Parts: sequence; C-alpha cells; structure tokens
Amino acid sequence: MSEDIKNNVAEEADKKPVPAKEKKPKKNIFNSKKFKHGSLSVVFTVVFVAVIVLLNVILNLVLDRFDVEVDLTEGGLYTIGEEMEKFVSSSESTVRFYFTTKEETLETAGSVYKQTVEFAKKASDLNKNYSYSFVDLLSDPTFAEKYENITEGGIILECEETGRYKFYDIGNEFLQYTIDGKNYGYSEAQMMAMYGYAVTDQVSIAEQELLSGLMSITKVNPVKVAFTKGFGESENPDLTALLEKNTYVIETIDIDIVQSIPEEYDIVIINAPTMDYSIEALNKVDEWLSNGGKYGKNLFYFASTSVTDGVTMPNIDDFLAQWGLEIGMGFVAQTDLNYAYAVQGETSPYYQRAEIVKDTDYYTSMNLDPNATFRAMLVRPVKKLWEENSNFTNTTILQTYGETCVVRPFGAPNNWAPADAEESGQFGLIVEASKVRYDGMTPYYSRVIASGCETFFVDYFLSATNYTNADVAVSLFNTVSGNAEQSITITPKSFTATTYEIDAAQQRAIGLVFTVIIPVIIIAIGIVVWVRRRRL
Repeated sequence: MSEDIKNNVAEEADKKPVPAKEKKPKKNIFNSKKFKHGSLSVVFTVVFVAVIVLLNVILNLVLDRFDVEVDLTEGGLYTIGEEMEKFVSSSESTVRFYFTTKEETLETAGSVYKQTVEFAKKASDLNKNYSYSFVDLLSDPTFAEKYENITEGGIILECEETGRYKFYDIGNEFLQYTIDGKNYGYSEAQMMAMYGYAVTDQVSIAEQELLSGLMSITKVNPVKVAFTKGFGESENPDLTALLEKNTYVIETIDIDIVQSIPEEYDIVIINAPTMDYSIEALNKVDEWLSNGGKYGKNLFYFASTSVTDGVTMPNIDDFLAQWGLEIGMGFVAQTDLNYAYAVQGETSPYYQRAEIVKDTDYYTSMNLDPNATFRAMLVRPVKKLWEENSNFTNTTILQTYGETCVVRPFGAPNNWAPADAEESGQFGLIVEASKVRYDGMTPYYSRVIASGCETFFVDYFLSATNYTNADVAVSLFNTVSGNAEQSITITPKSFTATTYEIDAAQQRAIGLVFTVIIPVIIIAIGIVVWVRRRRL
C-alpha cells in the first residue's frame, strides 16, 4: 500500500470518535454491609446500655422511696405481722421510737436488736405519724433526764397525745429461752441452767411487746389498776406484766396512807395481805366501791396462802361477809389422783386441775378450747354465803374439778388423812360478788372477786401453753372492766431456726455485682460485638 493511502487511512481512523471510559459509580456508605451491620450493633448496644442504666436509676429511686426489702429468714424474723400492721396502719396517734444506742451498734449487737430496729422502721413506713431516731446517751446525757430508769440498749415508745411512754431493755425483755417447752427470761433461764436444764430454743417476743406497748401508750381512756400496799401485800410482777400487755395502766397506792382511793382507778387489787386490814382502810375500800352511789368499781382480793397457822383477819372476813363471801381456813385437796399432779416426783393432792364454770359471762367471753385446762396449787376454798340477797348476786367462776375434794384445815396433825376431813365435795376457787343499781334499764355494777390463793396468775402458770390460766386472767379482767381491747396473740419468733440472713459485707458485694460488675460486662460484650461486626 502506498504511503498516501496509509496516511489517509490513519487520518480517517483519527476522525472516528473514541468511546469514553465508563465511570464507576460512587459507593453509598449508607448501603454498605459494614455500615448496616456495624451501625445496627452500635444502636443496639447504645439502646441496651441506656435501658440498663435507666432501669438501674428507676430501681434506685424505688428503693429510696418504698420499702421493698425482702425478708428471707425462716418465720419472717424481720416482718411485721398482720396484727401489728393493722394496728399501726389505723393508728391516729403520734408515736416516736427512741433507741438509746447508736444505730450501727444495734445493727451488730444481735438478732433481737436488729429485729427491733427493723420493726420500728417498718412501723414508721406504715404510718406517717410514726417516727424513729437513735440517741447516744453518752454524748447526750440530758435526754435521759426526761425519762425514768432508762439505760443503753433499749427503746422508748412515746405518744405525743397522751404523754405516756414505755421503756424496754431490748436484750432482757425481748428475748426468751425455751426450756422443757416453756419460755423464760434471762435470769430464770440462767438459774435453771445451773440445775442442769438445757435451753432448746431462743425466741423473740419483740413484736408482741412493741404492740402491747403501743396499745397501752396510745389508748385515750385506759383501764387503770391499783395494787394496794401497807398491810404486807405481795407483789405480782407476772400479773402486772400480763395486764400491761393488754393495755391496762398499773400503779400502786399505800392504802394505809392515802386519804381516799382515787376515783380514777377502775380496779383495785388486794394481793395476799399478811396482816389484817384496819377498819379505816376497809372504809376507804367500801367508799370507793360505792363511788358516790354510781358503782362501776371492781375489787380483786387474792387470799394469802403463806399465812396459815394462828393468823386471823377478822376485819377482812367481816368485809367479805358483807358481800356474801368467805375464805376457808385450809387447803383444798383433790382425792381423785387422775386430777392431781406431780410435784418434785410425788403426786400432790394440792396441785390439781380446776374447771371454769361454763354458765357465766366469763366463760362465754373466753372462747376457750373445750379441752383447755386450768391449774391450781395450794388454794383455799371460797364459799358463797348466798346466791342472791337484795341487790347482791354471787357467781362461781372457777371451781375444783368434780366433787372428790376435801379441805385439810390449817394446823392439822401430820397423820391427818382425807377420811378425817370435815368438809368434802366441790369447792369454789374464784367467786364473784356483784352489787347492782339501775339507771332506767341500764345496770351498773360494783364487784368483789375473791380468789382462794395468790398463785393462780404467776409466771409458772401464765407462761405454760397447755394451761389456760393466762386466758382466764385476761378474760376475767376484761369482763369486769369492759376493756374492749383483745389480748396479744402474736407467736414468738425463733432465732435458732435456719435463716437466710446476709451480713453487711455480703450486702455490699451483692450491690456491687448488680450495680457495677454486670453493667460493665454488658457494655464490654456490646463493644466486642460492635467491633467484630464492623469487620464483616
């Protein structure tokens, strides 16, 4: 091919358009796999962490605002029972709990102290008018000047409206020890341990003590009871404690010194005098029972069983006779040994079963189990001089079991036998004599209730769960006084049962796990997932 032809072909080729190179489309990072998977992981992680943090904040707010603690102890050691919860929730009184020791000291002092603190806190949560605080008596000695006989390690219950207060020594009064099925305080248990008795359980009565204390200090018009002194009367701290638990206010008066028995007392108790009352003292009693013709007063007379030979009380005998009552001069013995019980390994006819007479208002109010029993020991017979006489009526409340009893006179010779008895049959042990007046159709009573001994209502009988002596005592006083408050029936809580308590260190550890460690682990897992998904 000639040179000219080649040049022409080349020129023509140069004139042809050269196709343009295709431009690659720009990548959209929002549609990329890495973005989709990585961003989704980031969003998921951020949302998840935010939810965890938000839940943590909400839970902390709830914990601060509400009582959401869970009591995992067996028997609910730190949980207020239904009876106390109902009372506290409905209470309209202003009540303050003062602990006479610093909080940190009480929290580590023992279960009963911690339990008492928890009860005070929960009561304050249930009622806005209730509050609690801790007082260090060493740094604030002036605080103790406002109260009598308070010590460290206790709790004061005070009602603003009534001005009344009660102090409890927590360690001594809220903790009891079980020996042979009965509960004893520290002193009694320690003494029994010296004689070889073994403690099988430790129980707390903190809840019933606190509830009875609250009922007592907040009651606007409590029944007031006066024990007399001045003629060798015996004290009965067990009966006093039982009545106080059931909202009675207990005081003592010297009947030989006071000008008259104050009208404010609803009940007067003459407990086992060892000397005869003077005529002047009995006139004071008689005037108080008359109450200016209004009646409405109640006298309990517990005959002494420690004064037997050669001691007579003609003035008291005459006073009781005016009410149709007589206390026998001897001890009732049960000849049917099926109803007499052992004392120190021997059957004693003077330690016996007694029965509550069923056709009385007292029995109706007791609502006792049909198989319930009452025990009596060294008791004198109480005789009725009449059933009815003018406006007097006499009613037997408690009597010997069956008609198989005899009376052994005081001063009987050592060879005395039941066959020698001049008195036999069934005898009254507690008898009521009532005197009535009517205002229209409304009756008003004054009563004298005579008991054949002072030991019916002592701790030995009151604390036994298989006797009904405590129920009879409460019902007896409630019936004569019209006290509408129910008795305290809260079951003691055992400290020897298996529990699931956690100490302060364990609490901190659990809190650290749920508030720090678990959230950090979740965040770390989220970051790892996000980084790995970025590389997909």
